[in-house]
Amino acid sequence: MTENPEQLLAASVLMSSDPEDIYLQIQSGLKHGDLVDDQAIKAFKIIKHNFDLSLGIDGVSILQTTKDVDLINHLTDLPVNPKRVSDYLKSVKKQAFARRLEQGINVAKSALENGADSKSVMQNLNQIMATYNESESSIKSLHTALDSTLSQIQDRFNNPGKQIGLSTGFKTIDKMILGLQPGELTIIAARPSVGKTALALNMLRGASKSTDLPILLFSLEMSDDSLNLRLLASVSNVDLWKIKTGHMTKDELKNVLVARDILAKRNIYLDDESLQSIDDIQAKVFSFQRKHGQIGLVMVDYLGLIDTKENKNSNRVNEVSKISRGLKVMAGDLKAPVVALSQLSRSVESRSDKRPMLSDLRDSGSIEQDADMVAFLYRDDYYKNQPNEQDPKEVTTEFIIAKNRNGERGTVYLIFSKEKQRFLERTA
Repeated sequence: MTENPEQLLAASVLMSSDPEDIYLQIQSGLKHGDLVDDQAIKAFKIIKHNFDLSLGIDGVSILQTTKDVDLINHLTDLPVNPKRVSDYLKSVKKQAFARRLEQGINVAKSALENGADSKSVMQNLNQIMATYNESESSIKSLHTALDSTLSQIQDRFNNPGKQIGLSTGFKTIDKMILGLQPGELTIIAARPSVGKTALALNMLRGASKSTDLPILLFSLEMSDDSLNLRLLASVSNVDLWKIKTGHMTKDELKNVLVARDILAKRNIYLDDESLQSIDDIQAKVFSFQRKHGQIGLVMVDYLGLIDTKENKNSNRVNEVSKISRGLKVMAGDLKAPVVALSQLSRSVESRSDKRPMLSDLRDSGSIEQDADMVAFLYRDDYYKNQPNEQDPKEVTTEFIIAKNRNGERGTVYLIFSKEKQRFLERTA
């Protein structure tokens, strides 16, 4: 094959009679970094843009929606046969593997020259080989797939009540949703200042206790210092205000230091860069995965702050749809749960019963469609407190599971300590 296989992949989408099917086949087979050809990368960005917005991804539709006419004309002029897309994909994967292996060999050579242990160097090379072997094909027979499913069923039969997904740290919520599932997107939405971030940090703590896999939190609103203060307050059971101002007793300071030691042992990573697109987040996550291996959980706080890099006149609903779809695809590719926080529109405030509904998701677009689970936070006191009335220290918060593909829907009652940024399940 003398032509560039990466460009032939893109051309296969444009020239196919079923471009969506070809595109999804390619997307499921490619890993981040497999493409290096500038024209192919640019073409797939254009295709992804149209696909996310349901604008059509055949050559004619793409030409109607892009300024890169020369690029599309070049690709559609290639001697491509969409029926050979699996061959093109295999060639791209081989080239990507060769690049990674060459890079790995160079790194290994440099490491050995600097006195590195030969056994660890060989393990790194073996990991590269294993990654290639695993990516040879994602297609499996029904017989193989059924065996895998039956093995899970047998395990659950032998261990009834065993946690299926990743724990949220709340037993009642885990029981209803069966834990946070690999490959699935969970949306947690509420009005501002109800406690979304505090709940996310509590869930992050709970998840980090039940898995040794790394957990990533992308905070587009708060700095890592602000997040750390809230985490320390929650774990130490010391008021956040006291920690911020230093007005603590010696015992309280001791509790904070103990909390620090506890958190330091957890496999948690923070990213507080405020201006990020969904592509930026995906690139960071997949780069992290290549370095550290399987990821346990990704949390994003919050969806509405993800930059779309679109012009000012673009449709916000379409932009948010692109983001929610990107998060869902990322969850599937990672085979890990992704939890994203979201705000609710003001429409809830126009009703007598202000408990949120799915239609209240802000700029909803496809959020409801893409999410495997949607939960809302609701606090009665949020709407009933008088202007000069002192805020209660602890408030009942409803965790309303409005959509759940894997389990029950319903409401779990939590107690939120504002001062300690801590959620507990209500016992009565």
